[in-house]
Amino acid sequence: MALILAAILALLVLLLGYSFRAARAETAAVRAEFAEAAPKAGKPVVDGLMVVVGLVGLIVGAQLMVHAAVTVAEHLGVRKLMIGLTIVAIGTSLPELATSIVAARRDDADIVAGNVIGSNIFNMLCVLALVAVIRPIPVPASSLQVDVPVMAAYSALLVPIMLRGMVVTRGEGVFLVMGYAGFLVWQIVAALRG
Repeated sequence: MALILAAILALLVLLLGYSFRAARAETAAVRAEFAEAAPKAGKPVVDGLMVVVGLVGLIVGAQLMVHAAVTVAEHLGVRKLMIGLTIVAIGTSLPELATSIVAARRDDADIVAGNVIGSNIFNMLCVLALVAVIRPIPVPASSLQVDVPVMAAYSALLVPIMLRGMVVTRGEGVFLVMGYAGFLVWQIVAALRG
């Protein structure tokens, strides 16, 4: 198991290294475009304080969310996995959604795609692996039978959608949202039956 975790973390390091090298190899024109769009430098002390306050808020918010999610799961008598797949997943993804909406409105499609793909890669190769290093994670059989195959199927489905014309259309977006809504309904019905 330790070898698998080491391999996952090594893969993350290789991917990050490749990404940094690819970013540095960008053309001067692209760098100039980013330089023009970059905000003016602020006050270092204020910026540093905002980073610290943001990190503290993130840690406190994460603890409150986990505690509340466990309380809701126990109150409703449903699996904690279902709460994680729904309430916690949505709550932790809202900042990414807000970032992607702002980027889409500014016609920064690369940021939208990079945000979605990058966060999923980071969650699988870093978050899951580091948590497992700290404490082993038991995986329920139901998750392996249903949730993981659904995740893999949607990930595979995104490949032809994104490659076909290099555009995700509104219709495809609606289809994906409806697919997620269907998954949520499925989870809720399964929780009520269980």
